[in-house]
Amino acid sequence: MSALTVSSSGNQVFRVPLVDAKAQSSSTGKYPWGIEDSASTFVYLKNTTDHPQKYQLQINYEGGAYAPGIKTIAVGQTIALDIRKLRDNQTPDESGHTIPLAATSGQVYWSVDGREDLTMIGRAEQVDVVRGLSLTSACGTCCQPTFFDGWCDPGSVTGFPW
Repeated sequence: MSALTVSSSGNQVFRVPLVDAKAQSSSTGKYPWGIEDSASTFVYLKNTTDHPQKYQLQINYEGGAYAPGIKTIAVGQTIALDIRKLRDNQTPDESGHTIPLAATSGQVYWSVDGREDLTMIGRAEQVDVVRGLSLTSACGTCCQPTFFDGWCDPGSVTGFPW
């Protein structure tokens, strides 16, 4: 099931999928993004609950990643992230990193942050109004990111005097 929306110029019609958050496998998403030439990618996230939700997002590109940190989305709110704008404006992430101006494609990943699941939905829309093209991605992943285990072996460290 989907709805349609028309561009501001009236020249393009975009498909907008209608999604039930409870029918998803998890409140996560992993989508391609591209901003070559006249293309742009917008990521939309919506809180479908009656209380604020925290989420994390990471924009991967060749050679690195952009991670704005854990953010909060208000009750019923839909947010829109413009990846081209983040890159072109050199907006820093939580660690001060920016998306390099030469970066034109990659993958964006988001996930609800916390124990509660099936609380948010999301999608990415790649649009090239000059060429009259669009692509909607609404692919979830099987689970939220987790950390299971880690260790450090001091015997394998080099470069430090003992």
